[in-house]
Amino acid sequence: MCFFDENLDYIDKCAEFHAREINRVIPFCDYEETKQDLMLYVWRCKDQYRTKRASTHTFISTLIKTKRRRIINSFRHKRTLQTIPLNYA
Repeated sequence: MCFFDENLDYIDKCAEFHAREINRVIPFCDYEETKQDLMLYVWRCKDQYRTKRASTHTFISTLIKTKRRRIINSFRHKRTLQTIPLNYA
């Protein structure tokens, strides 16, 4: 059994919680799609896990929190760029 399969329940719960948090900040964001993005991010980064550095739960939580911050910051950055007036005189 691989890392992802062994921890699927925990990954699912973390992704679910953080997808709801993202949805609270970005209301029009699709909850299911966000949850899948978070889970996919963990799956892509699974090879970076080192048993000597942290527990699996710490590793998963850190990955998901990082991805959540990136999604929210990206949204805020795009929104800021849309509200900046371009005055060319």
